[in-house]
Amino acid sequence: MTRMRLMNVYWAACVLLMAFCGSWFVLNRMRVSYYNDAVEGSRHASPYWQIVRAQSVLEWPIMALFVLLFVVAIYQVGRWLAARLRS
Repeated sequence: MTRMRLMNVYWAACVLLMAFCGSWFVLNRMRVSYYNDAVEGSRHASPYWQIVRAQSVLEWPIMALFVLLFVVAIYQVGRWLAARLRS
């Protein structure tokens, strides 16, 4: 039961990580396209700074999901090694 829940957490984290990273890259593409407008105009003429803020907000969940996936992977490898050493 624990293994099934752990795999559900793993796959949910993978899907969320792909969604957040995809959003970050889409925002990055938009940010690059608005860069010249932000440099030439005022802060209110372009959504460049709002995109930068949105990207900085997305970085926290992305890092948390990376850490979660790393912990789950280490746990799974530890369980596998423990099973191998017992037998």
